[in-house]
Amino acid sequence: MFDYKYTKNKGSGYFELLRLASGSDICTYSISDKKRIISLYTDLFVYQELHQRLVPLLRSKAKNINIFEDLDPSIQMFLTIQTNKGIVTELSKKIQLNQMIDEFSKAGVSMILLKGAAFSSLLYSAQAPRTSNDIDILVKEEHWEKAVSILSSFMKYKEKECPGTFGDLYEISFLSNNIKGVTVDLHKSLIHPHLFNFNNDFLWADSEEAVLYKNPLIRVLSPEYSLIHQALHAYKDMDFAKYNLVDSHRLISKFTIDDIKLINIANDLGAKVPLYIMLYNCKFIMGTQINDDLLQVLKPSVVKLILCKYVLRSRYNQPINSIKSIRYRLIQLLSVFLYTSSSSRSLSLLILFIRTYIKARK
Repeated sequence: MFDYKYTKNKGSGYFELLRLASGSDICTYSISDKKRIISLYTDLFVYQELHQRLVPLLRSKAKNINIFEDLDPSIQMFLTIQTNKGIVTELSKKIQLNQMIDEFSKAGVSMILLKGAAFSSLLYSAQAPRTSNDIDILVKEEHWEKAVSILSSFMKYKEKECPGTFGDLYEISFLSNNIKGVTVDLHKSLIHPHLFNFNNDFLWADSEEAVLYKNPLIRVLSPEYSLIHQALHAYKDMDFAKYNLVDSHRLISKFTIDDIKLINIANDLGAKVPLYIMLYNCKFIMGTQINDDLLQVLKPSVVKLILCKYVLRSRYNQPINSIKSIRYRLIQLLSVFLYTSSSSRSLSLLILFIRTYIKARK
């Protein structure tokens, strides 16, 4: 039975489709199971915008369990067209990424591929990709200026759609000069450096060479850091129940996660709360095999969980029409104190925000 405790209620069909896209297959499906799944695909048009990145996976699932031909022709056509578009987009991204890799390698700049850029080869196939709209890479702070210079030589700076007081503090974006190219997000930290206590030396030492590229300068996060990054990004988006659950489920299913290492990293970062909620949703929405003892170690207080649930379900946890209202700011402030596990860091961020805001208005 699904548990939608730490997410807005987006409808049971939304979560059923997430689970189908996870790739978890049982050996056989009964006739009644297949009829239920076919009816779920009929609802896909309702969720097509929310599940846009998962359409190729849903088509693959329908093929794998032999129900594709039983779907309504309009659904078949939608799945096929969107999958073909996704395959072309991912191929274009790969060409774009290869150009970046060549330029960075010439300059001796290491990069860690993040999220979709890493998962496209680790967790998904070229025929059934989990699509994305950008390329995320992380570079060392000492290489930041060089990386910015390299990307600026063949791309153009992109201003944030909803710029905030901290703006480009740890991540800046570049637009491709090619109409078919996608946005590149260049990071020097996985998330706001004042929120979580990152040891970047350890993160880089723990990273692994990206097998696909056979280049020691091109790396991916370890499975443990990848999971924590999923949780931190979900916290940033205030949404722990979208395609991030599919990525996390596949990570846990494919790789052996060292629970002790995961707990230690989360403790060091002060990221136990977002990690707990991400893993909780994996277990109770996706059916991911997660050790109950791991959840128990990460679990925050009852009061904090009640407040976390309130924040995640609030309609004000995102800017509305790109406007950051007072209510949004209050929810944002509350979320900082709830999710970072450090009152001192939360207070220091608040003080920094006020100072930066006042300075920007002078």
